[in-house]
Amino acid sequence: VMSFVLGCSMAQKYNCPRGTPGWPCLRGSDGNPLTIRVLFMDKAYVTSNPAAITKVTSMGRQYIAGSTCDDAATAVPECFVFENWNGGWIGSYMNTVLKEVGFNVIALTKANFSSAAKAVKTGSSFTRCVWDVKYGNVDLCVGDFWETPERRNLTTFTTPLDSDAFTLYTTRNPKAIPPEFDESMFLLIFLPFNNAVWLLFAFFIIAAAVVLRFVDGPNDAAERRVLFSPLAQHRGDTSK
Repeated sequence: VMSFVLGCSMAQKYNCPRGTPGWPCLRGSDGNPLTIRVLFMDKAYVTSNPAAITKVTSMGRQYIAGSTCDDAATAVPECFVFENWNGGWIGSYMNTVLKEVGFNVIALTKANFSSAAKAVKTGSSFTRCVWDVKYGNVDLCVGDFWETPERRNLTTFTTPLDSDAFTLYTTRNPKAIPPEFDESMFLLIFLPFNNAVWLLFAFFIIAAAVVLRFVDGPNDAAERRVLFSPLAQHRGDTSK
C-alpha cells in the first residue's frame, strides 16, 4: 500500500486547538503559515526533482535517482528547494497540495537523515525516514511507502493512494498436471504397500478374529447381552 508518512499530531505539535486562528492546524496559533520539514524520497517517476537533474547534467555529471541528491558530497543546492520536487506522480501531487495549504516547506533528502535514524538497524531508507518522523526530526515523508506493521507502530500514514498487486508466474510442468480419472485409479489405494505387506495385514486381521472368537465364547457373549439389555437396566437387575 502506498501513502505518505505523517508526523505527530499537528494539534499537539503546533498548539492549535479547535477554535484558534490556526485550526485545523494549517497555520500556527497566531494565524501565520506553519514551517514544516518534508523529506522527499527521490525515486524516478514517483518523487523526482527535475531542476536538480538539469543542474547536475549541465555540470557534465550523471544524475542518479536515489543517490545524487541523497549524498551530501554530490547534492546540489537545487536538491533542497521545495518547489523543485514537482516531478513524478507523487511529487507533483504533493507539491501542489503543500503550495495550496500555504506551508513554509523546508525540503530535505536522505542526506539529512539524523544520526538517530542512521543508527536504526534496517536496510530500508523508507523505514529510516519513518523513524525520523517518529523521532520528531521530520514532519512529513513523501514517497511511495508500504504500510508495514512495523511502520504503522511508529507513526501515522495518510489514506492509501495506490495498491501494489503481486502475482507469481511459473512455467508449466506437464508432469505436475494430474491425469484424468478412470476406474483403474481405484487400485491406487494399494500402492503404498506391496502384495506381501497386504497379505500380512490380512493374516493378522483373520488371526485376531479367530483368537477373539475363542477367548470370548458364546456363554460370555450371551451374558453380556442380558447384563446390558435395556430391560435389565430398567429393573435394576444385574444378577442375570
